[in-house]
Amino acid sequence: MRVRVVGVVCAVAVMLSGCAGSGGEEKPPLTTATSSAVESNAVVTDELTESVPGYVPLDKAEVGDVVEVEVPVKPEPSAAMAVNDEAGARAAVRYFYDVINYSGRAPDPDLIIDVGSDRCEYCEDLGKAIAEFGPNIRSAGDAQVLRSIDAAKQLRDSSWIVSTTSDYPSVLLVDGDGKVTQKQNGPGVLEDQLIIEFDNGEWRLVILGERGA
Repeated sequence: MRVRVVGVVCAVAVMLSGCAGSGGEEKPPLTTATSSAVESNAVVTDELTESVPGYVPLDKAEVGDVVEVEVPVKPEPSAAMAVNDEAGARAAVRYFYDVINYSGRAPDPDLIIDVGSDRCEYCEDLGKAIAEFGPNIRSAGDAQVLRSIDAAKQLRDSSWIVSTTSDYPSVLLVDGDGKVTQKQNGPGVLEDQLIIEFDNGEWRLVILGERGA
């Protein structure tokens, strides 16, 4: 299983070295804003970006467009995650995907590192990439949408391996005014495996990588 950096952090990976999707195919390069992009005319509030009439929907936005940006709600662990069983493992995986999406949208480089074990390279890479973007660049929507949890198997007393299928849409990075600065083309489907562990009453993400890679 090859560890893969996905979602909003893929924008950094593309700029530095490229980012492979499911099956090893190379994702299209980022489109980046230039000096000809339209000026922002949106104002960020605590709830939504208030834009002028005719703002561009997320699924149709291109670099330079102004979009509506929701402020995400920080995910919280569910009650099911208090138990080291299959239901707890599945609940933990759903929570980890929520954390991945929240981290890029907030932006918050710390939470994904906090939920990972000290062996989670994915968590460290994602946190560092979000920090490098800075507080004024964020994802306008979810970077990875969990479609299904396909299997969950206990490896040992505290460790589980979980297979998932998820969708990744076109990832838009926006500035503090809601203007699209970068776009990673989608959509696509990701088949992943996660290794997670139940440690002192809390679930930790250890590995997230491509299934079968």
